[in-house]
Amino acid sequence: MGFSERFPRWTSAVLAVIQIGLTTAIIGLELGSSIIDLAHGTIWVGYWTGLVFIKTLVMMLFISKLNVFSY
Repeated sequence: MGFSERFPRWTSAVLAVIQIGLTTAIIGLELGSSIIDLAHGTIWVGYWTGLVFIKTLVMMLFISKLNVFSY
């Protein structure tokens, strides 16, 4: 029994939309932090995690053969 049989499609869509918002917030906060104080910032972990979350977001959108963009 796979993922699509265990969970309805709308569950994946809701989680993907939440993940879009959180990924945007992470990248935006890192961008703001870089603008405010570039010299004392982190090692730009927000950009690195943003890349990973974008990859997992794409997987989440298509894991149950759901095309969110057709709605």
